[in-house]
Amino acid sequence: MSPIPRFLLPRPFLHLSTPRIFTRSPSSLIRNASTTPKKLKKRAPERIIKTTSPLPQTGKYFSLTETLGNSDRPAILLYAHHHRKFLLSCYGLASGMLAWSYYTYRTNIANARPGLPAWVTKASWGSITIMTVMAVAVGYYPTRLIQVIYAHPIPATATRPASISLTLHRRPILPTLPMKKLHVASPNMVSLGEPLHPTIRSVAEPVVEDTQTGWQKVWSKISPIKIFARAINGISTSGFVLLKVEGMGGYRIHRDGWVWERRGLDRIFKVRNAMQP
Repeated sequence: MSPIPRFLLPRPFLHLSTPRIFTRSPSSLIRNASTTPKKLKKRAPERIIKTTSPLPQTGKYFSLTETLGNSDRPAILLYAHHHRKFLLSCYGLASGMLAWSYYTYRTNIANARPGLPAWVTKASWGSITIMTVMAVAVGYYPTRLIQVIYAHPIPATATRPASISLTLHRRPILPTLPMKKLHVASPNMVSLGEPLHPTIRSVAEPVVEDTQTGWQKVWSKISPIKIFARAINGISTSGFVLLKVEGMGGYRIHRDGWVWERRGLDRIFKVRNAMQP
């Protein structure tokens, strides 16, 4: 019987073959690993980031005057509403003095009775002159009150720091008239007679109880002496602070007015009788 051709014999679909990993012995793998070590990659040096040095601390201190000078708009340093009692006392006392002068003139000079001694006429003229001068002084006194103070900024230059100029508004002699303006070139020209807001507060005196009753209490209010005393007390300057401007004289500022930065005026203006805390 002749042999069967090989291409007619059945073939398996899969041929088992030895894995490639076992073609070499494990000892040769270990030997190759020990003789040829793996090269380590060198780390690239870190990139240095250049930074700018911090700005030096100059420690510049700006005073209140320089702070106002660096602003972009005028600032109100003082806004005072003076008490009606003070104004009424001034105008009322001045009116009373003028009325007394007019009455004296009509009685002892214009309509003098016959036989009136000459010294009475001279004394009447003297009293009329004195009372008229006092009435004008008392009535003109409210015009020495400063009601508003404005600070106008002056920017700094290469030769001088920032500063301010001032505008002081005075009360008119009559309430219906516009206020007068005083222009001051520098705050160094203004000085206060005493601190506007002292650091040491005065202790209030104890209140004494009123023991008057009935007609005594009524008479104490309507008696001419009490009325005159209240009028004098009404024009007292105890609630005001003297403010002097070089070349313009002295003025008054009320303590109860609104003031910028509380003690701002005490730091901007020179204070003559300042008490250290």
